[in-house]
Amino acid sequence: MANRHKRAQQTANLREQAQRRVDSGQRLKQHEATIMYDWREGDEHWTWVITASVQEIVDWAETVEKD
Repeated sequence: MANRHKRAQQTANLREQAQRRVDSGQRLKQHEATIMYDWREGDEHWTWVITASVQEIVDWAETVEKD
């Protein structure tokens, strides 16, 4: 049970960091709903949002939004 709580806290921390990244600039903010969606990739997605270039994230979001 402690591991589950620890994992949930880690996910919450990553999501908060990703949200701060999205909030930090207009280009990401324009795609907030897509970026901050609860994607099944979970922690991997949040880590990518935190570390990827803005252009990479925007390109991905625009592709997803076209579908």
